[in-house]
Amino acid sequence: MSRVTSHRDSNPLSPDFVPSIFHHTPSHKRHQRHQAMETFEKRQMRKRKRRGAVFLQTVSTAQLNMAEECNTSNTLAGGDAPPQTVS
Repeated sequence: MSRVTSHRDSNPLSPDFVPSIFHHTPSHKRHQRHQAMETFEKRQMRKRKRRGAVFLQTVSTAQLNMAEECNTSNTLAGGDAPPQTVS
């Protein structure tokens, strides 16, 4: 017959067995996770900036192309004609 003592036992069949509710994560693993998350967030921020720059470059190129088309159509029409709208 087993006796209950005041010491914790790791044997699950023992009456002194106390299951751990929380999983212990060593500090170096926590630090690695924190560093990995920071690296991920920095990478995502760089990607967002790059996508934003590409989008802005595309928009500005489209605006320049539209301005050139308007200037070309005004020059061909005699210069005083209002810009033509495309439907």
